[in-house]
Order: sequence, then C-alpha cells, then structure tokens
Amino acid sequence: MSDLNRREFVAVAAAACAFCVACPENLLAATAKGPVDAGDVSAFAKEGVYDALSKSQGFFLISSKGKLYATSSTCTHKANQVSIDSENHHQLKCEKHGSLFSLDGRVVKPPAKRSLPRFAIRLDEKKHVIVDATKRFEEANWQNAGSFVKLV
Repeated sequence: MSDLNRREFVAVAAAACAFCVACPENLLAATAKGPVDAGDVSAFAKEGVYDALSKSQGFFLISSKGKLYATSSTCTHKANQVSIDSENHHQLKCEKHGSLFSLDGRVVKPPAKRSLPRFAIRLDEKKHVIVDATKRFEEANWQNAGSFVKLV
C-alpha cells in the first residue's frame, strides 16, 4: 500500500466530510431548534396527533394513554417530511419513500429501519408545553423522564 500524497489526502478527507454531511442523522440534528412553547397543555387533552408544528418546528405532539410526547416529523430513512397518513389517521407517513410509522413512532413499513425519535418535553410554571428538539430520546429511552409529560 502506498502513502497518500497531500492532494490525495485532501480529496479523501473532503469526500468523507461530504458523506457525513449528507447522512440523514446529521440532517435531523441540523434541523433541531431550542425550546419551543407549544401552548397550554389543556389544548392537548384529547387523544390524537397534533401536527401544527410539524413543518415549522419539526415535531408532532401526540396525546395517548394519559401521556403527551413530541415525536420528530423527519423520517429516519432519508430525512424527508413525515405527515399524518391520509389513508390511515393512526399512522405517520413519509410521502417521499413511503415509510410508515405508528403514532408512537415505531416503523410499520420500511424503507425506514429506525423509529422516529422523541424530543424532550416538559411543562413550565404556566402549564405550557415546552419542547426541546435538541434533546432526543431514541426508542430504548421512551420511558425515561423528560421524554413525555403525564396528562392529568
């Protein structure tokens, strides 16, 4: 094996950087914004998906079984927008490649292989829902404190 000259090294390093930048995981991180006030918790009392912030802030709010959580609206396959499936309102769908996710974020149909991450969520002193998309919870950590709020 021959040693790389400076020009070859720079070319290989540039290609590696370009690959890393294009990775969907990095695209998810690049869209993350700091804490967002999603409004009064009482607005999310009814079970279901709330998509008002899915395009502008990158997450759905989902009320289910007495819990409220914030799920990413960016597909884990190729970082495209996920929306409520028009044929089945109990699923989320990536329109670009057809991945389907259950409302809790688990993959129902590939090509996506990983569940949608959840974001940190809490209630402030005014009982407003605060979501911080810079703090992620992968499926193994969905029961951890901070990954959901209990609805009373």
